[in-house]
Amino acid sequence: LLKPLVFPVEGFDHVYGRDIINSIDDIDGYGDAGAEEAAMEAIGARQEYGSEKTPADSPVGSLKDKWRLLPHFLKLRGLMRQHIDSFDHFVTTEMKQIVQSPSACEIRSDHDPKFYLRYTDCWVGEPSVEEDAYAFSQATPFQCRLRDCTYSAPIYVNVRYTRGRQIVIKKKVLVGRMPIMLRSSKCLLSHKTERQLAAMKECPYDPGGYFVIKGVEKVILIQEQLSKNRVIIEKDPKGCVSASITSSTHERKSKAYILVKNGKVYMKNNTLG
Repeated sequence: LLKPLVFPVEGFDHVYGRDIINSIDDIDGYGDAGAEEAAMEAIGARQEYGSEKTPADSPVGSLKDKWRLLPHFLKLRGLMRQHIDSFDHFVTTEMKQIVQSPSACEIRSDHDPKFYLRYTDCWVGEPSVEEDAYAFSQATPFQCRLRDCTYSAPIYVNVRYTRGRQIVIKKKVLVGRMPIMLRSSKCLLSHKTERQLAAMKECPYDPGGYFVIKGVEKVILIQEQLSKNRVIIEKDPKGCVSASITSSTHERKSKAYILVKNGKVYMKNNTLG
């Protein structure tokens, strides 16, 4: 027989964790916009966040307190929010940074030193599906499921290049398409009411966070990786202390090691790409 789960008593009276939980539990309908604001006001009235007396990152007291916070976290954030936030950040920020990086923003020719092509902007359009040659129409995820299509959107860029002695500027040039994550900022289901979702034949309780590829719903699996651009200090079983950091930019990636062994300091640097 399995032993019953016993919650630790120590830390249950932690002033920060207990007060936060009790303040949230006292608010009815927490998870709505109005109730969320009321909860934050109730908590802020009792504690001064960001001060030395009550820092904002104060730990929750015990395991039981953490389990009480779990349903409130699911109401406020949900299970797929990390997928959607990551996709939105890539589409709105990282794509522009990649295109505007020094190694990618300008293309030169070996045959003509005076020729160059430079990307000035990059963005993702609205989801659509190709009907005929060069004819696109707006598409919803439900339509893509029925027609075995990919729920995707076009990628546009603004370019500037030379033609002889002239400088040519072209805007909104189609360079490709990319799948769109459901319920992301680029999705047609974003910020829709339950009535509007029902008209689009979508379930209002669908959290999103996945793609529709050729009519099939697919999701990207989460992988746990070490943090980039942060120093990580480790100690091996022999007692040797080492520090490593993975430096990553949009141009290159490298990893450096610093190892202390027998009173000597060793350093190793690897260029990953």
